Amino acid sequence: MFAGAAILVLFGFVDELRSHVATTDFAGFWAGPRALLDGADPYDPATWQATIARLGTQQTSELVYGYPPWVLLALLPLGALPLGLATLVWTLGGLSLAVIGIWSLLRVIAPDCRLLSLLAGLCLLGSAPAIISFYSGQWSFLLVGATGLGYTFLLRGHERRAAFIWLVAIAKPHLFVLTSVGLVRAGGARRWRVFLRTAALGGAVVLAGVFALRPAWVVTWLTLIPLTRAGTTGIVTLPNALGDLIGPTGQWLGIAALLVGLVLALRFEPRGDASLASWTALSASAVVYGWSYDHTLLVVPLTLAGGIAHRYSRVRGHVIVAAGASLILIGEIVLYQVAVTRSNQSFSAFVPAAFAGLVIAGLWPLRHAIGGPAGRANGSNAQP
Repeated sequence: MFAGAAILVLFGFVDELRSHVATTDFAGFWAGPRALLDGADPYDPATWQATIARLGTQQTSELVYGYPPWVLLALLPLGALPLGLATLVWTLGGLSLAVIGIWSLLRVIAPDCRLLSLLAGLCLLGSAPAIISFYSGQWSFLLVGATGLGYTFLLRGHERRAAFIWLVAIAKPHLFVLTSVGLVRAGGARRWRVFLRTAALGGAVVLAGVFALRPAWVVTWLTLIPLTRAGTTGIVTLPNALGDLIGPTGQWLGIAALLVGLVLALRFEPRGDASLASWTALSASAVVYGWSYDHTLLVVPLTLAGGIAHRYSRVRGHVIVAAGASLILIGEIVLYQVAVTRSNQSFSAFVPAAFAGLVIAGLWPLRHAIGGPAGRANGSNAQP
């Protein structure tokens, strides 16, 4: 992780963030709660453009604040701060949580795999998605940290803590659709009843509370934002990438590939950790809306898959870690250069798709294994 941090500092990305504070993605996140505290309505289509012009933050063509009301309310403490200070808190807080989350998960899943520790840290802070997330002020580090800690708590048996930390996913739920499916399957099979009840109740309370407080906000956001974003040109999804590559047939091939991945993931024993890794990896490629910075989340399934494989076979673990890290570190930077040439990021979707294929194929011999981090590496009969 020190190598990744050095890349951020030595290659000028800290200066890049500092010199463009007012136009980062985070400035756009901050504008909503700041506007509300100033007495404006972030979900009023008649005034939103004038509001962000007054604040001098990131310009957008969207008619209302781009994030749902529960995010707006959660960010109110940052909205109360000046933008520069809020950016500093957001950046350092997100980085700290990401490092803690991945470090904790490494301690549980593979405490003795040095290659995984090295490459996971480098991918977390030094890959192209991580760098873009850093200087644009995106959510990626916060989501990586929450996901890493969520799995850490689950695998250590702290179900209620896991449920509360997983609530962070409702900030960008489209990134966690299949991850959630995998968690529900595992929760039912592994009797994580406290986790499932707490997560469901917590999510319901948040959503119902916001709707009860300002139902017009929820309706307006749902009407003007999700469908508009899903139709954005150049979004990084597999059907979109294949469609750009070979035409309309490619979109159907992309959907078919995702369905094949879904069928294969269903073959994994939900009582085993390999199932969690497979669903988490597949979720990153099965989004309806996303950009390359979201691929920072691949560090989580890289850690899970590499650690799980390492418990059963040192060689298998190292192969998955090296190949997965190569996709994140090399594949992403190559496709980023292609994106600059095309002025279109869609081909970056090939990285999470290939990564999901790698994880599913690499863990396929372990698909019937049962057990958690304390399980003995004795094939399909490993027990916790």
